[in-house]
Amino acid sequence: MKRLALALLALVALVGPSFAQYYDPYAPRPGWEHRPPPPPPGWRPPPPPHSGWGPPPGQRWRPQPRRQMGNVCVTARGSCEYPQFFERNTPCSCDIPGFGRKRGAIGY
Repeated sequence: MKRLALALLALVALVGPSFAQYYDPYAPRPGWEHRPPPPPPGWRPPPPPHSGWGPPPGQRWRPQPRRQMGNVCVTARGSCEYPQFFERNTPCSCDIPGFGRKRGAIGY
């Protein structure tokens, strides 16, 4: 048990410091004749691309068209009323006496 704990401690001691080493992006690398020049003073990276939230830069919001709502299910054999409003052309079904359960779409 002591050997396992000692081996684990040695492994952590060897691997742990390697994650915190400093990386110099301008350090010479094999195959490079010279080091790349640092960016000029006052240089800033370009802004990130548009994220999709909100309107693109330089544009305004456009109002969305108003959705048409209804609570009547219209089928080929009749219609029935729903207690809740849904967007038009949403699939629905009605129990029509003499015909059974029929499928249709929400209308006015």
